[in-house]
Amino acid sequence: MKHAEIGGIEFEYPDGFIPLTEDEICRYYFSAKNRWAARAAEQHTIISLGWTKTLNGLTSFLVSQKTFRDNYEKQNRKSLKSFKREEGLSFEICGTKADGFDFSYEAIDTGTAQNGKLLTFTLAKQIYLVECISNSANKAFGKETFEAVLRSIRIK
Repeated sequence: MKHAEIGGIEFEYPDGFIPLTEDEICRYYFSAKNRWAARAAEQHTIISLGWTKTLNGLTSFLVSQKTFRDNYEKQNRKSLKSFKREEGLSFEICGTKADGFDFSYEAIDTGTAQNGKLLTFTLAKQIYLVECISNSANKAFGKETFEAVLRSIRIK
């Protein structure tokens, strides 16, 4: 396992994953701002973590992990072909509840069926998003990767 630290947390991710550059992150996501991602090319799998700036004052009342997750889903519905939200997910991270969902879509460039898992949680006044996407043939590998990263998350 490899170690990474981002946005106030640290975590482990499997060997074989290579962190993406800012340009590569922008190719897969809307922005590289407050986002870390790594890819296992052979398994066609990407793991990514996103985070907000520290929420203080009014923003802590206006932004929740649910609104953060819902906005992310809304962006994906607009940009990903055949995006479909599937069953809900729940996980405990550092003693706090993380909620999210499984999803699927077709890759825009190849039409390949993709599967993903997404969770959001709040730690130390920051909202985090963890996402793992893989093609359908590697769905089990994606699930194992996602769960390994979630189990390893710690506050710095």
